[in-house]
Formats: sequence, C-alpha cells, structure tokens
Amino acid sequence: MLYYLGRFIMWFAVKVHFKSISVFGSQNIPAGKPVIIISNHSASFLDAILLGVSLKRQLYYYARSDVFKSGPAHRLMKAIHMIPIYNMEHSKDDLHRNVETFDEGEKALARKKMLVIFPEGISRQERILLPLKKGTARVAVHAAAQQGFDMGLEIIPIGINYSFHRFRADVTLTVGESTPISSYQETHIQNPNKAISAITRDIEKKFADTVIFVSQANRTEMINQLLVYFKNDFEKDNRYLKSTSLIKQEKEICSIVSAMDDTEANVVEQQVLQYSKQLKESGIDDQEVIGNNGSVPVKLLGIFLGIPIAVGAIPALPIVFLAKWIGDKTVTRKDFYTSVTVSAGGFAFFFYWILCFIIIAFSGGKYLLYLVLSMPICMYLFFHWIELLQSVGSYLRLMTMRKQNTRLYEELKSSRQSFSFWRNRTKQEISMRNESV
Repeated sequence: MLYYLGRFIMWFAVKVHFKSISVFGSQNIPAGKPVIIISNHSASFLDAILLGVSLKRQLYYYARSDVFKSGPAHRLMKAIHMIPIYNMEHSKDDLHRNVETFDEGEKALARKKMLVIFPEGISRQERILLPLKKGTARVAVHAAAQQGFDMGLEIIPIGINYSFHRFRADVTLTVGESTPISSYQETHIQNPNKAISAITRDIEKKFADTVIFVSQANRTEMINQLLVYFKNDFEKDNRYLKSTSLIKQEKEICSIVSAMDDTEANVVEQQVLQYSKQLKESGIDDQEVIGNNGSVPVKLLGIFLGIPIAVGAIPALPIVFLAKWIGDKTVTRKDFYTSVTVSAGGFAFFFYWILCFIIIAFSGGKYLLYLVLSMPICMYLFFHWIELLQSVGSYLRLMTMRKQNTRLYEELKSSRQSFSFWRNRTKQEISMRNESV
C-alpha cells in the first residue's frame, strides 16, 4: 500500500519538476518475467524514483544500508521495496549480512519481480560512465542457477539521461537490449567465474549504448550545453528528425567532444560559455535565436486561456519555495539536491493538499472546494504557462534587439554558429540519405 502511495505522490512530483520525461524502448521489458534492471546513477535516489514512476511493473531496489539504520527508517525502506546492501564505506562491520541481501533479491526474482541495481556503485553528476562492478552478474547467475537456468531471467539496461540537474530540466529514459542469462548456462557449468566475467562484459556494452556520456568528467558542463543546443537544431529540422535517432546522434556529439584535444575543447567551451552568457544577459532563449519559437499568436492565446490556471496554482506555490528551502538547508552533496527537493516537495504538497481539502470540506465552502480539487492540475500546468510567458518575452526582446541593435543581434547569431559543428555534418548526412533513396 505504502509503495503505491509513494509512487503516486512521486509521479506527480516529477511531472511538476521536469519539463518533459520521455521513455524509449519500454517494449524491451517483458511482462511476467524476472528482470534485473541496471541503470546509471547521477542523481542519488531520484534515479530510483524516476524508474519507479516510469515503468509499469513493481520494482525492488538494492540501496545503501546506512539509510536503514533506525527502526522506523528500516520499516519504511522495506515497505517501499528497498533492500539494504552493505559496503566498506558505510557498513564495514556488516558485510557478512550481504548474504541476506542477495538472498532477498533472489527471492524477488524467483517471484518474477524486477530488481534494480546501480552497477557503477556511486552517484555522481559528471556525465561519465564508470566500469561496471561484477555484483549484478553474480546475483543473476546465482539466482538463475537456483532455478536451473530456466526461470527466464534477463538483465536490461536503462540509461537515465538528464539535460541538467535542475528544476524544469528534461530527462530521457532509454531502455536497451536485454541479456538472457540462460545463454550463459554452459559457460557457468564449465567455469562460474568465466560466466560472471562474460555477462559483465556483455551488459557493459549494452549499458553504454543507453547512456549519453563523455570520456572526460571536466567536460560535463560543456556537453550539457552543447546537447541542449544540438537538440534545438535537431527538432527544428523536421527532415533530420524523421531520418535518424536522437540518442544515437547525441552519443555521436559526445564522441566528437571526447575526441577533442584540450586546446580544441577549450576553444569550443569558451564559445559555448560566451553564447550562453549572451543569452542570459539579454533574456533571450536559444530557440528564438534559431527560429524554432513556434506560433506567437497561439502562445498568446494559451497565456490568456491559462490565467485561471495560474490563479488556481497560487495557493500551492509556497510548497515550491519550501522544497527549495529544505534542499538549501539540508543537502551537502550536489547529486542529492534534486532528489531531496523533489521528494520533499512531493510529500509536502500531498499533505498540504489533503489538509486544505479537509478544512474546506468541513467549512462548507463549495466553490473553494472546487479550487482545492483542481490544485494539482493547476500546479502541473502553471509552469507550462510560465514557460509560454517566458517564450513570448524572449521573442519580443529578440525582435527589439534586431531593430534597435543590429550589431548585437548579428553577434548573437554569429556566436550560435561558432560552436555548432554538427550543422554541416547533419546536412551532408541528410543529403546522402536522400541520394541513396
């Protein structure tokens, strides 16, 4: 019961926090079979939350044992399907208890459940990929061996790719190709350790196909900005959008950036920083600069029709500031910040909403009751309404710049071109595809 309540609350919280949440390849997850999900880990327990609300099936998670220390916390974690795993850093004296941990995970798999493991081991915001630990393969092989390798167990990678770790960012979940454990039965019979190594090697390659990353951690901020600008170009060119996969192209951009020497990377980074600074100082959005701004009259209509929604969201806005305040006061690690603010905001809003409903229901305020009931949908739509306002404002500022300061306008356009190294390559690829058809 608590699992489903938490899932419902967090579903609403992430829908408000993120501008968009996209899931690709969900058809790769079989129904009614035991599955081990492996995922990258860049936002602490927000990664687990996103998997829980985005996938249809129930999930069980291996989680750091230090969050289970107190009795109430232990019961809560168990209720939401968390299984403690012990390591040298947090639970040196309890390492022997991992026997219980693996046994509990295997029991979940025997019941044809889905078990989530973060095989890189640690959470970090740098857009890099760490070597996979062998624990996933060990759990899979041992669980399959207990059932004679005929349980249908599969390991499936899911890449969680955030545009940024901040409010109103975009996030994409990419479900990769599965690895059936039954195909390693013969290898396991001959040499169990060899089977574990083979599984780890195979899932590592499939895992890498789902994650957008660079080879150098210090290029994370640059690639984050570049991917946003690339995606804007990608969406603008409809022919290109229909002809190729976005994640494939994003990974190619990452490969190009990874292959740059330090001198070239520094030049591109400075160009990106200069352009981003120009956008911030002028209050103009990149989509306006490249002409991917949509219909202004339609946006104006949306703003006008959305005024009642904005009014309906006002009573709930203090919760947003409360969540930020909690994050600012309690978080010491940056990879925990969004996890704390999203979960704190989600639960605070839920209980605030229930309290408002009870007070208004007993006070007999019929019209206020309608307002309270509509608060969640108003809260969800409010930030889209704000983004319409910002888009129209950005368009008007760009048009004003174009008329009153042509030099600055042209400089902005030129800055955008300076680092967009994918544009000529994109056009050449489209031309080659058209010629081959």
